[in-house]
Amino acid sequence: MERGQAGEGRLRPCRTGRRGRYLAGAGALGLALTTWHLPVYADTGSGAGSTGTSAATNATADAGGLSGQAEPGGTGTPTVKLSSDDAVQTVTARFGDLVNNLTTPTTNLQPNPLNPEQMVYEIDWGPMALDHAAGPRLSDPYAHATVDADTGQVLTFQYTGSNWVSGKAVSLAAARQAATAWVKKLAPTQYPSLVLEDEEQTSAGFAFLFVRQVNGVAAPFDSVRVVLRADGKLAFYDLSWPTASFPSLPSGLLSQAQAVQHYAAALRVSLSYQQSYTNTGPGPMRLVYGVSTEGQGGTEAGTTWPILDAVTGNLLGSDLKPVNGSTSTSTDTPLQPSGPKDLPKSGTGPKTQAEAAAEAASRLGLDTAGWTLQNAEFQTNNGNLLPGHAVWNLNYMNSQTNTGASVQIDATDGVMVSYNAYSQALTAAPATPPTDRQLQDAADRFVAQVYPDLTGAIVPRPAMVYGGPSNQRYFSYSLLVNGVAVPFVTVALDTGTGQPLMLNLNTDPSQAFPSPSQAISATQAKQAFEQAAPVTLQYQLPQLPASGGTPVPQYGDQAQLVYTGKPRADSSSELDAITGRWVPAPLPGLTTSPPVPSGSSASAQEQAIAVLEAHGVVNAGDGLIQPNARITRAEFVAWLARAYNENISATPTPQFPDVKNANPYAGEISEAILQGWLQDRGLFHPYRPVTRAEAAVFLVDWLGWDGPASHPELFQVNFRDVKAVPAADLGAAVMMSATGVIPLENGQFDPHADLTVGEAAEVLLRAVELDLGSRPG
Repeated sequence: MERGQAGEGRLRPCRTGRRGRYLAGAGALGLALTTWHLPVYADTGSGAGSTGTSAATNATADAGGLSGQAEPGGTGTPTVKLSSDDAVQTVTARFGDLVNNLTTPTTNLQPNPLNPEQMVYEIDWGPMALDHAAGPRLSDPYAHATVDADTGQVLTFQYTGSNWVSGKAVSLAAARQAATAWVKKLAPTQYPSLVLEDEEQTSAGFAFLFVRQVNGVAAPFDSVRVVLRADGKLAFYDLSWPTASFPSLPSGLLSQAQAVQHYAAALRVSLSYQQSYTNTGPGPMRLVYGVSTEGQGGTEAGTTWPILDAVTGNLLGSDLKPVNGSTSTSTDTPLQPSGPKDLPKSGTGPKTQAEAAAEAASRLGLDTAGWTLQNAEFQTNNGNLLPGHAVWNLNYMNSQTNTGASVQIDATDGVMVSYNAYSQALTAAPATPPTDRQLQDAADRFVAQVYPDLTGAIVPRPAMVYGGPSNQRYFSYSLLVNGVAVPFVTVALDTGTGQPLMLNLNTDPSQAFPSPSQAISATQAKQAFEQAAPVTLQYQLPQLPASGGTPVPQYGDQAQLVYTGKPRADSSSELDAITGRWVPAPLPGLTTSPPVPSGSSASAQEQAIAVLEAHGVVNAGDGLIQPNARITRAEFVAWLARAYNENISATPTPQFPDVKNANPYAGEISEAILQGWLQDRGLFHPYRPVTRAEAAVFLVDWLGWDGPASHPELFQVNFRDVKAVPAADLGAAVMMSATGVIPLENGQFDPHADLTVGEAAEVLLRAVELDLGSRPG
């Protein structure tokens, strides 16, 4: 029996994607906004006669082990040998090319969340950016590292640069070589026992999972995970190496064929809706198959594969104990089984303030004595949840109770988006507070009151909320659409009074939902899952019961032999139910898709359009899918406003006299004005095709280069038709042609020629690369 290493680390929250957690050693796993992993410590010794022993985790100088380190659960005093400067120097020596252009880091010495007996340094580098710098916000690089305060080993490192990847994509073979080099450099003592278990390539980059082998069997909780950008640069590194005892291989193991039979019987899949995302907000709703573990020992649905005892084939829970009782799935019971299921539809025009206020008053009881509307704001750009929808922000006060409420209503279809109640006076707690059942009933009544047209489709769900105020209880609800659940709304109640305090909409119910009739069968989905993560023999650690109200998982140290799905590098566990293809999980440090690979069969202009669409600059609803079509001034400015990556709103919204609210790009044009690079003087001529000269002017203003462009005498003209360029546009034309953003045509700038959609897409991508190349980080 072997004694492994112990330790822990923590990944800071990524700035993109969904929320979830990584349960190491649980097969293919769910990854989202926050990722947690098992402890990482230095080696404290190993048993004799076992294979796969890792050497000691090294200190700053890569020499020496952990002195006086207590085992998890012990009472030893954690040692701190490194100063904060030592920790920073250790990370800088290994990642200097990534962090040198960032700000002076901040350090925080603290106990590791998974084991208070280990101290770690959390180190953060902010972006080297000027708050008032002109130009788009294309790059906001930052870095985070976790370092063992005793040994100096880097436990996690994350680097997030620009959302745009302007460099050439590397091959999978080159990325694999780079990932292996990082593991050798950062975990030299663990590397000899590691095997590359899985690798994944997506349009955003590469993920590699190196797993420790013990007795020839994978132990996924001892692992190193490396994520690279599409250009091969490091985005994320994570070392997980907990204390574990490994049993020897018994003689009565199930055969692979037997394990596959048990696994196939235990594997269940279920349909669900999943929101896709772009840089600017939610994308189309997808119908997906997920692995369901409901009823299997309390594991969370969709986060792990079935786990089987390697000898008996019995189904195990996440605690690696046999599952007791029925494994049947629960039924979805709406608030009112026979109630209405009327999904909202957009009206003929935005709701007026009076209409929105009437909706709020009737649904929230704000039409009773004492309540008055204090102010109202009409917001045209709400890209976080409802892209393309206008919303009303309403604020109320009650003069009798000295309480207030803020309400947000979708002005497009009247759906309640959010509600927050607040009080300027303390409310005395009742002698007998509501029971859990009474609180659930109160939350149900409140949700039914707010969404009366959907009570037959809204289903209560267990709430998984940690770290909230102690006087609040959270309740979650799903919406059944076509019989398939989608996360819908979250509610918070005062635990003392049962009064609603907060409501937040999670999914726009008015969007298009794919029909389940288009989905592949559950049998086909199971086959796809079994192919993506075939059953393999593994060591796993049991998950311990949660304690202290924390979402951080705790694990035992007695490894067990199990059969379960092969660990995946991308931590994904979902399948597109329409196409049958694997749904790539968001990778830490990567937030969006890079340019289309050069080997694509699409034309250069089609590739450029696809890249802009992946970044949320080109919307499918724009109808701009023909590269040879002319692009209007309004459309081009809308592209630039979306790419600027700074959402601003104000009331009243500034606008040109000839840009009416009916113009589909009115919101983006107002946004461009508020961003500061588009001047609202005179007429805009939104429907006129944009010329090359006009595009040049828009681009230099967008880049923040309008100052130099106003002095064309500073530049050497590089085209023959200089007299054809309007004098006011000459500086912009010279700058954009000299930098290659708007290439010359046969030595001429051709200022009055109209840009096509495809040409505009290429021009904007060149401007993005130009801006990225001119900024630090």
